[in-house]
Amino acid sequence: MHFEKIEILDWLKTASEAPIDFTASGMASPENLSDLGIKVDDLPIHGDNFYSYKPLRDHLAKVYGISQECITVNAGASIGNFAALSVLHKKVNQITVEEPAYEPFIRLANAIAGTTPERLPRSPESQYHLDPYPPLLMDGKPRILLMANPHNPTGIFEKPETIARIANRLASDGGWMLIDEVFVPFLESGERLSYSKLKNNIVTTCSLTKVWGLSSLRIGWISGPEEVIHDIERTLDSINVIQPFITEYIAYHVMCETDIGNKLLLAARKIASKHLSIVKEYLDKLPEVSYTTPDAGISLLIRFKDGRDADKFCDNLESEYGVRVINGRYFEVQDGFRMSYGVDEETLRKGLEAITKAIRTS
Repeated sequence: MHFEKIEILDWLKTASEAPIDFTASGMASPENLSDLGIKVDDLPIHGDNFYSYKPLRDHLAKVYGISQECITVNAGASIGNFAALSVLHKKVNQITVEEPAYEPFIRLANAIAGTTPERLPRSPESQYHLDPYPPLLMDGKPRILLMANPHNPTGIFEKPETIARIANRLASDGGWMLIDEVFVPFLESGERLSYSKLKNNIVTTCSLTKVWGLSSLRIGWISGPEEVIHDIERTLDSINVIQPFITEYIAYHVMCETDIGNKLLLAARKIASKHLSIVKEYLDKLPEVSYTTPDAGISLLIRFKDGRDADKFCDNLESEYGVRVINGRYFEVQDGFRMSYGVDEETLRKGLEAITKAIRTS
């Protein structure tokens, strides 16, 4: 198994700090444990969490309305995607990835399959929604479809009818769906929604990173059929053996023992809605660009109508105006960029004014 460099992560992790940064697709993290209602002296550092801390797993299962055996806690959605795809690839060789896609999906599929993944298009003409009857899937070949819902970078959400139709088509050939659902909780009641319940050939991943802003805890979960979850847990034995108990306990405290998790969730949704309106207020005055209104999340895809390459624009935006966005090429969109808007309102408006000037003068 060979892992290639993930360009977007290498860039994000090594770039110097920008005065205005619109790259983070997750909410800002609470500053310290006291913000989560935790006293250090009261924090246990060990306990029984060999295959998930049971109270946390049981809570998540209850929220989703699934059996405890159909969910497991792990170190974030990225590790979850790796473990789940590794297990599913033992059943089916062909991996298909949506297009455009979040770069790590492509690199992951390439590493596990050892070859360039097949692609399933999301067309801008259809606002990046999936075709519920994709011609690609009609050839009778078993395959695993790896995708994000809501889609990254557009934030477009596929309704259950579309996913169910695609899952049925895949199942008829012995195929599977692996869906990254990290942005789903931004939706109203999304914290209780997982498409793993739709069909028995769907596996999903989620985490505390995006909506709750708890990226540093590295807590995620995987949902799916019991036998698949069992195999995923044994695969994780070869990766990190056991989760840090302390992070699972903190997650349990935030999500179950207090209302802090709910407060973070509601605050994130409020900011997402309010700030999207502000972003649209500015973009609607720019005839040079088009954008896709996201259904969920705090990011959207902005494209240049004249098809100009985004490289020069993004570089100039940062060097001349101090505003950083994510170049669309990291999402296979050469003529656009992804902008996130989870920052404070003053910073958001200042950055949007700079983007407006940069677009009009480029």
